[in-house]
Amino acid sequence: MKTIAKPFGWAVGDEFPNIGKIIKFGHNAAIAASEEVVWETGGMYTYLTSEEQLYVSSGSGADDIGSTGALTVELQGLDGNYNPVTDTINMDGGTPVETNESFLRIFRVKVLTAGSGGTNAGVITIQNQVQDNTLATISAGLGQTLMAIWTVPAGKTARMVQLWGSDQTKNGVDIRLYARELGSVFQIKHSQEVADSAIIPFPLSLDFSEKTDIEVRGFGSASAGDVSGGFSAYYE
Repeated sequence: MKTIAKPFGWAVGDEFPNIGKIIKFGHNAAIAASEEVVWETGGMYTYLTSEEQLYVSSGSGADDIGSTGALTVELQGLDGNYNPVTDTINMDGGTPVETNESFLRIFRVKVLTAGSGGTNAGVITIQNQVQDNTLATISAGLGQTLMAIWTVPAGKTARMVQLWGSDQTKNGVDIRLYARELGSVFQIKHSQEVADSAIIPFPLSLDFSEKTDIEVRGFGSASAGDVSGGFSAYYE
């Protein structure tokens, strides 16, 4: 047994280089009497079934090389073999730019560089090859996606240690954790009714095998709720 002199979370990547950590957090401004994924686009999420190059565009012409908004963005996800892949692309305003890499999963996109505005001026959208499925969204001015969605990479086991959620409108919402193993269907793993906010620790951890899709959903009351939620996990 190895003894460490600092909290385990701080030691990951330093004293335990083979262990990774992930913190996923999302936001959905209007979850009513239906179940939706906690992400900016709203509604449920449609996953790709095979890897493909994606398209990135903005709702503002200022998000363009040489302009005042977002200049470059980085996409993070998994390839067709469920191995991690990242890609950096130059923005071209409202003109869709094709990624260099192919993705099967996309779970985070962030602005790397920006002009004098300091971040993205418009809503940045990432879509599939035929541009009929939105896979990620960066809201104007935020610089990064807010999507409580993640897939366990190939050869890894994820150990979730915490889930959280909140409803800023305090209308009442269920924060629900779902997971889908490869070749199976989504199954609920935890549900917590939230009137304001809640943090749910898992002292024994919830374990998920490689290639498992994980997402946080909200189920609201008749009045729309402004919901945030996410989770943290280690994987090795």
